[in-house]
Amino acid sequence: MSGQVAFTRQQVLGHRVRVQGLHGVGPASAVELLAIGLPDTPVGSAELGLAHRVRPVVTTSEPGLVLALTVRGAPHLHRRTDLPALRAALVPTDDAEFRALLGGHGATIVESGVDGPELVAVTAIALRGTRCRRRRRHQGRAVRDGERGPA
Repeated sequence: MSGQVAFTRQQVLGHRVRVQGLHGVGPASAVELLAIGLPDTPVGSAELGLAHRVRPVVTTSEPGLVLALTVRGAPHLHRRTDLPALRAALVPTDDAEFRALLGGHGATIVESGVDGPELVAVTAIALRGTRCRRRRRHQGRAVRDGERGPA
């Protein structure tokens, strides 16, 4: 077929490595994917993704990073400095935006008479200042963040 562009395996993989930041040569602050968030579902996957993108390897508990529920249904790892812009861009301003953000569940909530943007605001206030107590596995036993696993 005319007009088709042929790419080699090396070109495609090189592009993916560059665009997804998988070269692992820079600091966490340089990982562009953090601008939209690195998903942490299942728990620990953000740290694994970060390990492939950053040298020296850092953890999700780095001071400049934060796990946040950013109206996408799951915790995502972000640069702390990006949160104000994300908040401004993601908070729904009316019920139509709220419905769209939550897909099928949004319509059900809005139809119940709840004000979508107000619900997001009240939920954010309730969650602000709390620490997500996620479960993780340590030698086959579920432990909570902050706990030590078995010796």
